[in-house]
Amino acid sequence: MVRSSAGEQSALRYIKNIYVGSSSSDAQPLSVTEAAWMPKGWKVSVNEIESEDAVDSIKGQSLFALRTDLQEPEANEFYVEDIVGLPVWDCDASRPIGNLMGVEPVSDRSIGGDRWWIRTQTGKEVAIPANARYVEEVNTKQGYIRLRNVGELC
Repeated sequence: MVRSSAGEQSALRYIKNIYVGSSSSDAQPLSVTEAAWMPKGWKVSVNEIESEDAVDSIKGQSLFALRTDLQEPEANEFYVEDIVGLPVWDCDASRPIGNLMGVEPVSDRSIGGDRWWIRTQTGKEVAIPANARYVEEVNTKQGYIRLRNVGELC
């Protein structure tokens, strides 16, 4: 069983090759023969894994995919890789806030989405819920993120 913070919308639904390892540099390629969403996560079958011992040998490891194997995101969608490092602006005050440092997946959607970590221009690290209340716009083509209601957070 594979867990994905994207849940049922994960790229696992269409990707044909995955890589398994403790890091992207030591990951081994696997050919996906089946990927199905189940109530507790993704059931993924691959050609190279044929025994319980083989399954046990990769438990707890990370899954990786080549960017070239991923579909282009649709309108108002993006890959985390495309937004980390982007400048973040307060659209209410028309001023820069800082840069997006990273995204922390949150499995409990009742708290309002993943956490985005921002390093402000003063060096402070702030977390915001990535939801419509705070995220006004993510523009990967022009390279910026605009937030609203920032005063509630920092």
